[in-house]
Amino acid sequence: MEKALQAMYPAKTGRPPCAPLVLFKMSLLQHCYGLSDPQCEELVSDRLSWRRFVGLDL
Repeated sequence: MEKALQAMYPAKTGRPPCAPLVLFKMSLLQHCYGLSDPQCEELVSDRLSWRRFVGLDL
């Protein structure tokens, strides 16, 4: 899955992007829980279980 996402998200210039798998997992959480972008960001930063699922460190 990660290779397929990486192929669709080639960023060659500018600052290094977020990992495509992280963005995909956050989109999945948004869809399942009916969240907006800011709500999802807040909950990922607040809930340890969500951070682990997404693949972010403390």
